[in-house]
Amino acid sequence: VTLNIPADYTAAQYVVNVYYKAIDVPYAVRYYFQNINDDMYSENMGLYRISSAKTGTIISNEQLAVQDEETAKGFTKLYHYPEAVAADGSTVFQCYYDCNYYMVKFDMDGGYGTEPIYARYGTPFVVNAPTRHGYVFDGWALLGDNGEIVQEHATLPATVPAESRNYRALWKTVNTQYTVAYWL
Repeated sequence: VTLNIPADYTAAQYVVNVYYKAIDVPYAVRYYFQNINDDMYSENMGLYRISSAKTGTIISNEQLAVQDEETAKGFTKLYHYPEAVAADGSTVFQCYYDCNYYMVKFDMDGGYGTEPIYARYGTPFVVNAPTRHGYVFDGWALLGDNGEIVQEHATLPATVPAESRNYRALWKTVNTQYTVAYWL
């Protein structure tokens, strides 16, 4: 910038107004997902991405959300920081996702021995086969929202799914022995 101040200028100050125009600068986005076993977070390096925006642009949660819904299934986006894109191109947004809790319920249909599971998405679990006198356990039926059977002989997942689920025990009758006593 060249300033041509006249030689006869006598004021104590000379005001120069400088106007800046926002330009596109790069920013990066990193994604962190809560661990199953503790409250710490681990970065998913495969989701790292670089984009650009005008200097000072405030980036919303929706703009920084994971693009692939399947990857974020079972998680809820909490927050990110910073909020705006810095002029020097050094901005790295860090986005945090919390692992959701889901309930897996078991209707014993007259039996007993299996408790419901309330845990974080992806938590591995094992279910004991329930017991019912006079019957043999024949598997699980997946129930719909209204309690209707959606799938008979459904396979239980090995980990807590990304939704709450209800299962009902299926039973087969068995031949049992019994004694009849006559009192005369």
